Amino acid sequence: MFNPNEFAANLKFDEGRAADVWKSFAAYGQRIATLNLDTAAAITDVATKGSLDSIANLRDLTTVREDPSAYAEAFSTFAKKQSELASRNAEQLGDIARDAQNSTSELVSDAGEEAVNAADVKDSKGKGGSKAA
Repeated sequence: MFNPNEFAANLKFDEGRAADVWKSFAAYGQRIATLNLDTAAAITDVATKGSLDSIANLRDLTTVREDPSAYAEAFSTFAKKQSELASRNAEQLGDIARDAQNSTSELVSDAGEEAVNAADVKDSKGKGGSKAA
């Protein structure tokens, strides 16, 4: 018959190993947070620059012109500048997203390798035989 007290008594808790796991999780969390915050800062920089450029374009558009036909040209120029700005911002944001995705993939891969290595070290010290061939 199953005796939960015997089962609990046979469980071994390695405080040092638990502390190592905690430190590993904390380090991984820090790396993910740093990646997220760096990405957010880069996106904010692109958005800020885009906003300032849009405001400058609006200032140019709202300048008083003497010839009424100059307003049509000004609006055409404004639309062209805004289109170029949108295209540039989309490209920059795409680059940031791609870089963040690549960095995240590397980070997750590294974390997986660290976990496998830690399990292999534990396995070589313990009784287990689950090491991959």
